[in-house]
Amino acid sequence: MKIYLLLLPHLLSTLTPLSAEELLKVTEFSHGKSGWQGASTVVHLSAEGEEQPLPSADTTSVLRVKLSNNRWSILEHRVRLSRKQSSASLHLELRTSPDFAPKTESKEYAEEDFAEGGEYGWSARIFTKADLLIQLSENGGWQYRPKAVRASSDWQPITANFKKLKSKTNETLALCFPPGSGFVDIKSVSLDAQ
Repeated sequence: MKIYLLLLPHLLSTLTPLSAEELLKVTEFSHGKSGWQGASTVVHLSAEGEEQPLPSADTTSVLRVKLSNNRWSILEHRVRLSRKQSSASLHLELRTSPDFAPKTESKEYAEEDFAEGGEYGWSARIFTKADLLIQLSENGGWQYRPKAVRASSDWQPITANFKKLKSKTNETLALCFPPGSGFVDIKSVSLDAQ
């Protein structure tokens, strides 16, 4: 009888629904880019938003992406989805410099028109006009989530959901900022899969 009672919690735990798995979580960048590759630097900000030379208990460390005048500024991170995971949610917090201004026209923009806030899939990697183009490679193609970003010194939450994923290998999550002026600070990033 004791054996059955010991096994009961294990059996009950197998009946509970699967919870989300954190594939990526960066809540601060004081120790570097935390696996992010690409056009960014780590900057330490005081509570007033002024740059500090070193991290401390009184600073917030962020990834700063300066917009290029004539090309996309891209940050990439590798993620691995398991066979059981069919959806993912990206959450990030960012703010911009007062002069943040993506170019309205650029030869860098693909002809395809993906509306900001929409969800798109494409077999090739393209760069459509958006303040922030979130990309996730998936099963040989790409998923796209174009987002609007307002010029503001306030932290803005951005969320992107990816559904019906078929990926079973290492994939690339990309945060793509268009040609323009100004910069974007990224305070935190998380990717949860289910």
